[in-house]
Amino acid sequence: MLLLRIATPSGKKPLYASQFRELLAKGGDGSALLPPRFFHYAEDGRTLSGKPDIRVVGGSRWVGVLSQSGDSSLIDAATGTAARLVSEHFDTPVPIQIERPEFGVRQGSDASGGICHYFLRDMAIKRRTNARRTKDDASLVKDLLLAGLAEIAETYGFDLPPDRALGFDLHELRCIGMQLGTTKGETREAVTLANASFSLRADLAGIWQVGHLQSRGYGRIVPRVAGSMLSSRPGVSSQGVLK
Repeated sequence: MLLLRIATPSGKKPLYASQFRELLAKGGDGSALLPPRFFHYAEDGRTLSGKPDIRVVGGSRWVGVLSQSGDSSLIDAATGTAARLVSEHFDTPVPIQIERPEFGVRQGSDASGGICHYFLRDMAIKRRTNARRTKDDASLVKDLLLAGLAEIAETYGFDLPPDRALGFDLHELRCIGMQLGTTKGETREAVTLANASFSLRADLAGIWQVGHLQSRGYGRIVPRVAGSMLSSRPGVSSQGVLK
């Protein structure tokens, strides 16, 4: 795993990961600045097979480009362009850093019985099947979250307890309906956007994501800091378009 991290200035409106990806896709003037492989496309415009290696991620005061495989060629190709676009967006120079973040499962805290608390940030759910359309939000979020964790653990060989031993507990959940959009415009597909707080017996280190549209930065699992509250992106409403 390789991460290009770009710090964003305090005191200004945050640049969200999906907005950052749109900047990278369109450039400052709408022209393509990065190779198609960066966005999981072949040179002829076809979508590549498998899951995208490159993901655009971020937090309240940073945005970044993550290569799940640690492909330095794609990170190197994006570094100058990404730094310039973010600097132009905020009209100020921005510091950048390339790092190999920790990624795995730590042993839970003994003081809390191994229970760790998290926020689920903007998990996108495509409800294309009848089973997903008819299942209640809480059950669907739980199923997709646990399935996503299990898939990551299997892919990378992490020692994650089975579902029955994880002690998963969903504390708070907020879901809204959105319309899926792309850089080419809106689509007719409806997407559920879920934000939640939950706990389980696993200490997740690094950048974990679940759900759909992960390459756009959706579905991050972040540790819950004591006293922090569940929140979603300001301005997002059921009439919004998910880009």
